[in-house]
Amino acid sequence: MKMKIKTALRHFLNRKSWNKIIDQMVHPIRYDQIEHIKKVKVNVSYEEVEQWLVRGGLGQFACEHHKKGLEFFFSAHILGIEDEHAVLDAAGGRSYYLKAVRANTSAKRLFLTDHIYDGIKESEEGIKIVGGDISAIQLEDASIDRIACHHAFEHFQDDKDVGFIKEAHRILRKGGSLVIIPLFLVDQYVECWNVDTRKKFDENSTVVIDRTASIPGADDDGHFARLYDLANFRSRVISAAESAGFEYEIVECEVDSKSVPDMKSNFGSILNTPLRALRLVKV
Repeated sequence: MKMKIKTALRHFLNRKSWNKIIDQMVHPIRYDQIEHIKKVKVNVSYEEVEQWLVRGGLGQFACEHHKKGLEFFFSAHILGIEDEHAVLDAAGGRSYYLKAVRANTSAKRLFLTDHIYDGIKESEEGIKIVGGDISAIQLEDASIDRIACHHAFEHFQDDKDVGFIKEAHRILRKGGSLVIIPLFLVDQYVECWNVDTRKKFDENSTVVIDRTASIPGADDDGHFARLYDLANFRSRVISAAESAGFEYEIVECEVDSKSVPDMKSNFGSILNTPLRALRLVKV
């Protein structure tokens, strides 16, 4: 136990050595700078967040407005998940999100997809796990009511961001919705890596190599993150959504009328604040 405490303390004290380049070079755009796209603010109380997380067995994320807990809560809140819905956690890795959804709603048709899995199988918790490419999900047309995508969309390489939007439209039922959270909207279009590479997926982007960056993730995430400026967000993501037949809005998430998460009490890039989501509805 003492060793774990020392390790955690050392990790906290060394936080200033992380994200040295990306946090200095790139900055989130303000809410009032988001133009020509429908936007809305959603404000909840901390008690609502805490109660949802505790009921869902995620009490470890309830303290100090943990950013992962906030992402889980707000995706479920914005999606409006009900008992009868078939729910997919897209690129969900090994997350506990679906267990929390079931505990809060009694939803039983739960699906998890991620490239780290092979084939299709049922988990011990009754969750159907679907392996494979996020832009070619092995589920039937119009078979899902709600899709959540947490801290994964920014890691989709090549044109898989656009491919995922199209694939989500295919598997959603009419009236079904997708929430991508967080949504990184910044002042310049960047492909960020925390490993040395010559890869560049979009000629419009600026490649940033920051070996201290946490936002590109580790092996499972490909050490890559795509951060959109507004123009390229429109040309890539919004264009794909409109072509597929989605209605859409950007949601800015607040707790007790304050911007979240507080990155002074969370590990990661300051770009995680403000917490924003993209909500897409199949019409």
